[in-house]
Amino acid sequence: MNLLKNNNTRQLREYLTDQVETYMGKIDHFIAKKLNGLNEKRMFKEILKTLLKQNYIIRDNENELQTRVLDKAVEYEFLFLNPKRKEIIFNSQIIKKGAELYFETT
Repeated sequence: MNLLKNNNTRQLREYLTDQVETYMGKIDHFIAKKLNGLNEKRMFKEILKTLLKQNYIIRDNENELQTRVLDKAVEYEFLFLNPKRKEIIFNSQIIKKGAELYFETT
C-alpha cells in the first residue's frame, strides 16, 4: 500500500505481477502435489475454468469428487465459500489472475 500512497505505479505493477506469478506457481504445485489422481486434477481444472468464466461455482454435494476437490482448494485458501449465498469464489483477484496465467502458460 505504501507503493500506492507514494504513487509509484511501476513498483506497484512489478509487485502485483510478482504476486500473480507466485499464485500461478502455487496453483501448479497444488495440482501436482496436493490432488490425488488424474480425476481430481481434471476436476480442479474444470472448477478453475468455471470460476474464470462465471466468477462463482455452486457446490454439488451429490458429486463427491467435486466436493472433495473444492474442499481441498478452500482449505488451501485458493477459494472461498460464501455460506450465505452457497457460492464458492476465488479468495482474491490475485489468485484469479494467477489462474488465468496458469491456463495461458500450460
